[in-house]
Amino acid sequence: MRWTVFALVVAAGASLAAGCGKGAPDDGPKPREGGTPDESSEKGPVAKPTPPLDLKPPPAPAREFDGHDLSKVPAGSLRGLAQDAIEDKDFQRAVRFQHWAVANAGSGQYNLACYYSLAGNVDAAVYWLQRAGLEEGVDVGWAGQDSDLARVRQDGRWSTLVDFLRKCNRYWASSDHRDTTLVLPKGYTKEKPIPVLVGLHGMGSNATSFVGRAFQRHADALGVAFVGVSGTIPRGPHSFVWAQDSERNAARIAAALAEVADRLTVKQGAVVAFGFSQGAQAAAEVAVRYPEKYAGAIVLSPGGLEDPKPSAFQPSPAHREQGYVVACGARELPGNVFLTSEYARLTGGMGARVRHKTYPGVSAHTFPPDFDKVLPEWIRFILGPKQS
Repeated sequence: MRWTVFALVVAAGASLAAGCGKGAPDDGPKPREGGTPDESSEKGPVAKPTPPLDLKPPPAPAREFDGHDLSKVPAGSLRGLAQDAIEDKDFQRAVRFQHWAVANAGSGQYNLACYYSLAGNVDAAVYWLQRAGLEEGVDVGWAGQDSDLARVRQDGRWSTLVDFLRKCNRYWASSDHRDTTLVLPKGYTKEKPIPVLVGLHGMGSNATSFVGRAFQRHADALGVAFVGVSGTIPRGPHSFVWAQDSERNAARIAAALAEVADRLTVKQGAVVAFGFSQGAQAAAEVAVRYPEKYAGAIVLSPGGLEDPKPSAFQPSPAHREQGYVVACGARELPGNVFLTSEYARLTGGMGARVRHKTYPGVSAHTFPPDFDKVLPEWIRFILGPKQS
């Protein structure tokens, strides 16, 4: 890798980390679809599990790269460089960058385990999977099918590791850990009811990384609030997933809105759910089931929950007042493309206004390339007369 390329990526690190999801590396596990929430039936607190495999930390890779100290490079830049190395199948280099991303930011442990597995170092992969389960959160369902972990699953310790990861899932799911963010228009006072965009993140992510300061200019320009809501089921301190049950997801959103009620007054009937990936499905399902509360939804690259049940999409007069924007890359995984079309078809069949867009040539599972430009237009389309 030439130094000029490395320098460009490092210089972009701060803006990448602050982005709205347009391809920026996330702090959580890789945003793949296929894992499912562990709907634990256990009630009350669960004891924090102890890692069953006594492994020493793998030695730190060299921190000097092209004359620069990787321990001082922004973690977002390093995660991007690690992903570039994976694309080049340079797994040792990916390990190197991801190690220092974890060392600098304390997150990204699951990805580091995957890169070690791809590099053939199973002991190091198992060590970081155990760390990730307790400290970061690992979806055990996805870990059981993630192709990056194939070597780990072939190891004789896999069943012991899976049992431990399930215990970690139950431990975090039994906690009351939550994450809620709020972006208000500048100068806003609570006395004025305003429309609200409720942001629902993808699998394994969190509210803080999904709705942050990058939305401030949209809040100011449109006079709307953005509320980031963490998923219903905690997976770790910064990792959440959404439940299969829409009622539980709706209750989580209601709790988040109540949490910010001291600073925000929601305009009746002017709540828009917008989500990505697993959060996109949660957004669509909640908006469909509670049309009296939601003006509609922005559904981006849906996937990760159960397929929509057509029987739940029964038309009502309230649905005819709603608007839905449903979009994904035309070359994303077939499941994402199918669900995008299916939600467009089902919501349109209820009489709602629908915009359905697939982006030609786009294969990355991420926000649309023109997201910042079209978001205000989408919001106005959904709110319609409710905005005035």
